[in-house]
Amino acid sequence: MTQFTKKNLSFFLLVAGCWLLVATPAQAAEVFFGANSKEVQVDTKFEVGVFLNAQDQSVNAVEAQIIFPADSFVFEGFLSGNSVITLWIQQPKLISPGVISFSGIMPGGFMSQKGYLFSLIFRAVETGNATIAADQEKVLLDDGEGSETSISKAPLAINIVEKSSSPLFTPLYDPVLPEAFEPQISKDPNVYEEKYFLTFATQDKDSGVDYYEVMESGQFGSFASLLKKRQWVRAESPYLLQDQSLKSVISVKAVDRAGNERLATVNASNGFPWYENYIIWIIILIIIGSLMVIFKKFLWKKK
Repeated sequence: MTQFTKKNLSFFLLVAGCWLLVATPAQAAEVFFGANSKEVQVDTKFEVGVFLNAQDQSVNAVEAQIIFPADSFVFEGFLSGNSVITLWIQQPKLISPGVISFSGIMPGGFMSQKGYLFSLIFRAVETGNATIAADQEKVLLDDGEGSETSISKAPLAINIVEKSSSPLFTPLYDPVLPEAFEPQISKDPNVYEEKYFLTFATQDKDSGVDYYEVMESGQFGSFASLLKKRQWVRAESPYLLQDQSLKSVISVKAVDRAGNERLATVNASNGFPWYENYIIWIIILIIIGSLMVIFKKFLWKKK
């Protein structure tokens, strides 16, 4: 082989090697699913686990939509105990028929090939083959810039039959309350037109948090505590506070899927003036009444 040919061959191998390095795709993160059985019976509930494969990359945020055939499945709820997502932006929520949306953050980064995000509970309503898949996925790298990583697809095929040997879905026995948490009152120019809002989140590592309720009640001693009806309302974080004067006592209740409740209370930062305190008025009336009695007795003695 001539010297010229050797040089050409070396150049060709160098160019080919560079092309392979450029053409090799980056590691792609993957939102994938798991189920105890891929065959379910009509009119029974079943659980589908949703997982994140970070492909040995450090990631700190994920969002996606879960697509399922609305004529085959009814979405019954979700479980999120032991999720790698510790700060939810939006917990799994049905936003339109057959579409569930979610987003959350893993502060400090997450790196694993099978990170548990949550479980979806469905009820099968029609026989046939059905597919559950992720769509519009975004997984952000923990690189300080929030760079998006590439995504690969991994749908789950389910066969719905009239009869099946698969066990029916049974909720976990859960005697444990959701974890303690501290709601926070905040104000941000980009949220609720810079009005005060409440943020809250907790975890339940057994059956998962089912829902939250919020109650704003008057502070003890205020007329508002007598007039304001104490009523719990279903809520999601962030929650726009009804009392923008911050004179209320705010209670947040986290309820898990077994019915266990954890209560957290926030004392509003603002107090209320003395003239709105009915206890002070009661004391004043008692003093005035006592003085009137004494004065009458004094006048009676003079007569």
